[in-house]
Amino acid sequence: MESSKVLVLIPTLNEAAAIRKAIEDTHVSLQLHRIDHEIVIADGGSTDGTVQIVQQMKERLLPVPKGKGNGVREALSLLDLQSNIYPELRYDYLFMLDGDGTYPPAHIPFLLQCLLPVEEKNYDYMSALGKQYNTQYDVVCGRRQFREPGAMTRVNLFGNVMLTVLANLVYWPAYTGDLCTGLWGFRRSAIERLSLSARRFELEADLFANAAKAGLRIGCWPIVYRARIDGDRPKLKVRDGGQIAWHLLRERFK
Repeated sequence: MESSKVLVLIPTLNEAAAIRKAIEDTHVSLQLHRIDHEIVIADGGSTDGTVQIVQQMKERLLPVPKGKGNGVREALSLLDLQSNIYPELRYDYLFMLDGDGTYPPAHIPFLLQCLLPVEEKNYDYMSALGKQYNTQYDVVCGRRQFREPGAMTRVNLFGNVMLTVLANLVYWPAYTGDLCTGLWGFRRSAIERLSLSARRFELEADLFANAAKAGLRIGCWPIVYRARIDGDRPKLKVRDGGQIAWHLLRERFK
């Protein structure tokens, strides 16, 4: 793993309460497994001190347009190795997780194993990952199977289940266990095959739809999902669920 470089992309918008811990936990988790990595914060115009915290921690900060989908698409275009804007940011694998502290970065080293070629895998992880471990996936996501109290409302849980079922029906035989998860990992070659168009919270549906249409191998493993550090409720609203469903259908049949 020491020969591979991992880039962790964290999109933010007013996450001052959680971003310091998210960054610190990411460094600790990856350093513990001796993974060469760098963190990039894609900020969509925070006004609560998020930017100042990132600058104090001396992490790389990319100002991007507002809207999660807009921000991630802009960040990926800036990080494109062919664009030569940031040539020093070479990477072999890219992980994306939300900056609100709900996704433990400790899962990243395990999910990385799912993306590695068979000859590079660490078989000490075998008992944790199971028999599907031997497959090399192009894309991997975290299924929020273990949820802390207050991490997800019943409405959000029901909506996510319905959207996940819709995605699996429409994009069969591609499969995901959690369409709206915010923890994703990609091989660099997979990133190059995505053509994203999401503007807001339909980003995760866009990632899945593009990966499915491109014929990429998609893996999904159970993870812990935490309540927001600031105690706030999840940002997704009922109307966002409708937009996500429409995006799935539009991408599939356009």
